Amino acid sequence: MLGLAALAAASLMPTAANAACRQGFCVSGYDQNGIHVVNFTVSISNYTHINASTPQGQVELGRNQRQFSFRNGPVGQLESYGLQACYKGTFLSKSSCTPWAMFTHTPR
Repeated sequence: MLGLAALAAASLMPTAANAACRQGFCVSGYDQNGIHVVNFTVSISNYTHINASTPQGQVELGRNQRQFSFRNGPVGQLESYGLQACYKGTFLSKSSCTPWAMFTHTPR
């Protein structure tokens, strides 16, 4: 019985994901309670916001935000997510963004 309790407690602990860097973004993350949390840094300058593409859709992050999350799919299923830095245009011009920097994650 004690072994079962230890196993259940271990499944609630965060599971770290490997770090990776691409196109001015470096990411790391962890899984906890069915959610993948991504922490990132950015070495790109002159941007007003960051777009994050997740398996559940796209979200816009503020200039100083460095974390986002998404629901994990089934254990072992490869998932993709991406980041891009953008500069908001003026009233007459639209935003311009870097190409997507794509990353993968496999829920454990």
